[in-house]
Amino acid sequence: MALTLKALVGAFIVLLISFASRSNLYYLSGLIPLFPPLALIAHFISYSDGGEIAVRKAATFGLVALVPYAIYLGVIILTLGKVQFGTSVGLAVLAWIVSAGVLIWLWN
Repeated sequence: MALTLKALVGAFIVLLISFASRSNLYYLSGLIPLFPPLALIAHFISYSDGGEIAVRKAATFGLVALVPYAIYLGVIILTLGKVQFGTSVGLAVLAWIVSAGVLIWLWN
């Protein structure tokens, strides 16, 4: 049941992004993925398994994890128009993977 709920939430978010990107409010497609339904699920599970301390640690790491996302967005902004779209996205994903790996290494 929980897996079905997660899948439905994910599908709903994808639909919202699709509708936003096709409307005059296309810029909202950058905000919608940051809506926290998955974080709510993660915090609920963390709380039920580890209590308040686990949620605080998960929330703190989630806040710090915005850095790789910011790097991803920065690479997109800097490379669009200079290279093909697919290359821009590929470089951004690579930058996210590297920065996320560094973040995890530093966190541990």
